Amino acid sequence: MYYIELNWDIFLRTVIPFAAANIFIMVLIYFTLVRERIGAAYPFYCAFIVCFILFLCGPIINVMPLYEGKRWYDFFRNILLFSIGTPCLLFALLTQAKLQLPKPLLIAPVVLGIAWSCFFLCAAPLYFYSPDELPWLVKLENINAQHIYSSQLLLICLQLLLPCILLLHTSLKAYVATHVYGALTLSVFMCIGNAFELWVIYYVGASLSALIWSWAVYKDIQFTNSKIKQHTEHQNALAIAQFTAATNRHFSQFYPDKLNKAYPLKERVALLEIICTANPHLTATKLDELLVKLKSYCHNSLSCYQIRAKEITFMMFDRVIFQCGNSKVLLDELENIGNRLDDANTIVNIDAALHHVITVLNYALDQLNSNTPDQQLVDKVKAYILEQYRHDISIADIVSAVGASRSHTMKVFKQLTATTINQYLADVRINQAKLLLLTKTVTETAYAVGFNNSAYFSTVFKKHTELSPKEYQQHCQLKSSITTAK
Repeated sequence: MYYIELNWDIFLRTVIPFAAANIFIMVLIYFTLVRERIGAAYPFYCAFIVCFILFLCGPIINVMPLYEGKRWYDFFRNILLFSIGTPCLLFALLTQAKLQLPKPLLIAPVVLGIAWSCFFLCAAPLYFYSPDELPWLVKLENINAQHIYSSQLLLICLQLLLPCILLLHTSLKAYVATHVYGALTLSVFMCIGNAFELWVIYYVGASLSALIWSWAVYKDIQFTNSKIKQHTEHQNALAIAQFTAATNRHFSQFYPDKLNKAYPLKERVALLEIICTANPHLTATKLDELLVKLKSYCHNSLSCYQIRAKEITFMMFDRVIFQCGNSKVLLDELENIGNRLDDANTIVNIDAALHHVITVLNYALDQLNSNTPDQQLVDKVKAYILEQYRHDISIADIVSAVGASRSHTMKVFKQLTATTINQYLADVRINQAKLLLLTKTVTETAYAVGFNNSAYFSTVFKKHTELSPKEYQQHCQLKSSITTAK
């Protein structure tokens, strides 16, 4: 029969890792249930958790009567964890942080894990087995347990500890930062356990990390639910505003239903689609287009225009609040603007209040986006274009300069600016060309703003301004002469 001598050491080396393994199993189940909230990082977390659960089961296997089987299990659980598990954990964190790293850096954790596994494979027989048990292995001489522990300590530092510290120095959302802190906690406890050969610390740290990750996901779900609740409340408030009309006017005069097709619905949709892009110029342009049509729709009636302005204000705030979740500040501002619209006694004052809405909402969105990796990428693209627009630059040049993939850069730029990179480059060049045409010829201007020939420059210029460069020069000269005559 096989007897196990129960003592405190056996308790620490079996019960605690068993409890930690159960915690990780619960975390795995929890992550699976809420995998939509974890997103693309979910499969990486799953791979790590499975590897770590198998690793935690090692001490339990060691006290069971499995004889040679437990040696092999103990052998491969280490290789599995450090060649697959810890790299997957790092990939999960990078995925959540939405960091675009060069491929060599992404491959490095896997290469380190495989290299250590090869070392462990060649060194382990001299430590775990007699020299003749595995004759097919290349055996490393003079390798002992301390060498293995030291190499594992170095591996943990390179695979997890150092990357986590570097990640915390980047701009991370609170939700992602909590996950990074969980991984950092795990790596610190693993390092301490290796350095002092206190394996119980391994398991305690693992349990703590699992609880931190679960708490982070739970808080994120709470935050999302609160945003949904806020959104519902704003929709209800919006409905009340939409159905509030002067008692002496029929409702169809105020609301764009089938009975009243004159309402500028298309312009309103266009405004709401770009309100969250934090592009003040484009947003103001769309607002002006809507207001022109709205005045015609209301027949310049102040009461009608006032109600429609309130409706549009509610809709714009609703979109931005749901986007950034900063409801308290924005709701206070919404109340102030609502009072301002109520007190407005002219259509001009209402227009001014609506333009103030654009300013407020753009500021809120700027605060939200200023520290995100996507916004930083857009800022880099804009800075490069402003610096290099005089030269013949292409999308490939811009992408190479900012150090991101072409598809990701173009997608993010379009999402945050509501325009393409080529369109932005053309806008910069045309705006600069307008200034240069006052003192230079068309050909000189074309080359000065990065065009290779004046014919193509003239085509692009006319597309943007509806005037050819020559016509624009004549228009400016005529305007200047009229001003001088006055």
